Amino acid sequence: MEDRATNYPVHLYLQAKRKLSSTRWLLFIAVLLAAISVAQLLIRGGTLTSFPHELRYGEAVVLDQARRVVADPGLYPEIGKEPWLLDQYAPFYPWVARFVSQFSTTPYGAGRFLSLISTLLSAAMLVLIVRRSSGLAVGLLCGAAMLTMLEFLQFGFLMRVDPLALALAMVGSWCTLQAGNRIRLLGAVSFFFAVYTRQTMLALLLVSYGQLYLQEGRKALRWPLGLLAAGLVFYGILSVSTGGLFHQHAVLSNLFPFNWDYGIQKAFGSFVPWKLPLFFATFLALGSVRADLRVSVTTWLPLCLALVLTVPTLLAWNSGTLGRDALDPIVWGHGILAASALLAIFRSQGVDKIDGFRVLLALLSTSLIARIGSDLNYLFEAGVLTLLVCGTSFGRVPTRRGMVIVVLLMVQVLFGLYQCRGIAEFQPERLEEIRYRQKVIDDLRRFPDPVLSEEPWALAESARPLQIEPYTARQMFESGMWDGDDLVEAIEQQRYSAILRAKQRAYAGFETDPDGQQRAYFGPWTFNGVRSLPPKIQEAIENNYKPVPRTSMIERVSSLYLEGREIWEPIPR
Repeated sequence: MEDRATNYPVHLYLQAKRKLSSTRWLLFIAVLLAAISVAQLLIRGGTLTSFPHELRYGEAVVLDQARRVVADPGLYPEIGKEPWLLDQYAPFYPWVARFVSQFSTTPYGAGRFLSLISTLLSAAMLVLIVRRSSGLAVGLLCGAAMLTMLEFLQFGFLMRVDPLALALAMVGSWCTLQAGNRIRLLGAVSFFFAVYTRQTMLALLLVSYGQLYLQEGRKALRWPLGLLAAGLVFYGILSVSTGGLFHQHAVLSNLFPFNWDYGIQKAFGSFVPWKLPLFFATFLALGSVRADLRVSVTTWLPLCLALVLTVPTLLAWNSGTLGRDALDPIVWGHGILAASALLAIFRSQGVDKIDGFRVLLALLSTSLIARIGSDLNYLFEAGVLTLLVCGTSFGRVPTRRGMVIVVLLMVQVLFGLYQCRGIAEFQPERLEEIRYRQKVIDDLRRFPDPVLSEEPWALAESARPLQIEPYTARQMFESGMWDGDDLVEAIEQQRYSAILRAKQRAYAGFETDPDGQQRAYFGPWTFNGVRSLPPKIQEAIENNYKPVPRTSMIERVSSLYLEGREIWEPIPR
């Protein structure tokens, strides 16, 4: 039997209701944890929304894209020519950000507020989707777990495209699984804008239409096929209207190399112990529907193997020696999870197969973090899909196993709340260091455009045009897409009134001071190997420009890492 309003099997909800009928305390705990999770995000995000400077690299680039919606050279400028910019994402977010920026008095305020609201909307949609099969209490726990994941604590309120793309995809997921054609049309529109906010926001779309196909059969294909047709038509319109430049930008931005060691470190560096409860809960959710806490090979063998594999990584974390090599067991554990997902697909029937597909797509979307320059924001979809697996399983699995999953979700929320206390870049002393960037911006005011800057924020925060986006330029140079000769020529001709250079200085070791305390000592100033301009361009700068006195600024990122900036001006000829 199905509920016509929700197009979802009623018996799953009734099973969940019976399980929760004797545990009224669970709803109280779920409401409490959800309220705390929302409050901590609002306090943190609300405080930082009006902060006038970039919090993480990438915000200033998005800010400049929003400016270029109505200013030269516009979005998607010609590649390989000045300005050397590569717009990696589709245009919907810059359009929206430009519109809402009219209501903000700080450079990033409107964009961050949009992201904060989008993150809360995503959590609300997650609650509604899980509630449909497992009840409100489990839905609230899943929403709370999402808001306390590290990726959302760091990126959920920044001026980036990811929160809005996720919110649109979550709205699309909820609408698609309703019964009416009008609401499904709204879902298709939401998915359309999600993809045209971030092109790789596809996992939730595929899962939603896959679930619809399992429920309704071939007649459900009209929705994804119609969406595909609309997407291709709009892609063609954008490409033609930009002279093919939108296509070039979209393709080139996905050709940057993958570094799997980097990706593993990013994806799993904070995995232990903070995501272990959710990891183990996923195995239980994928287990046999018939087996409870009794012995079941398909349920318990994968979980036990994964548990054993986490022990070496836990020991390394506890001893403070958690490095890249110690993460290999976690990678193998996720391989076991993938095998469990495949087993669930082949052993399950009907709509129950969808959990296996959710896990596989979550793992696939996680792999995108290995692309050079990617960060935890690429884990948004993976985290939500995993929570959907755990949350929606409650109405399907046996009672005792369902309660174990619920307890693990509670622990996951508590771990997240504890972890959020130590996010270094948002601590008051770190924010105070960032405020000193205003001196660099003020010093640059006396130099007319064009100015070349290795720090996009130095220009974007005062609405000045960027001449180059250093990270993408460096990656294009390393990949052989750009040789940099045209920029070298511009520097030799002293086309820029000033150049803002950026360097870094990391600790080289520790020494003992007269008081017997261990203190870090630093190595030489060096260029950033990922986003500094290539060495041949640095050489051209040093041959044609000189430092401007009293314009240097040192920013202490941590006790072991410093960043420095300095303005250079043309050498008189």
